[in-house]
Amino acid sequence: MEELEKDEHTPETEEYGILHLFIDQKPFDPVRFWDYLQNKFPASIIRSKGLFWLASRPDQALVWSQAGGSLKAEGAGVWWASMLFHERMKYLPFLENQKQIEKDWDKKFGIEK
Repeated sequence: MEELEKDEHTPETEEYGILHLFIDQKPFDPVRFWDYLQNKFPASIIRSKGLFWLASRPDQALVWSQAGGSLKAEGAGVWWASMLFHERMKYLPFLENQKQIEKDWDKKFGIEK
């Protein structure tokens, strides 16, 4: 409530002074990812979020959200690299963000380098 009354938002990275960014051009292996979540996910991680993809679902972008003990993964739309360029051009979200999406496009994985 206190933050709602303020004129501006203070990001968690500034408020708590913590940040770790994980970037990889390869998709997660679904079996190893599940094992990590079930057996190795550190309890010390307070918050994590972002986009990811699984090797078993190469056409889907997924969004990850975790706060404390609450873990959530759900569909976030199409993984643009999974379709031919002329097919991408049929999607308004792609057209609206085309310059940013293609800025550092990795030809093999279709993500920013």
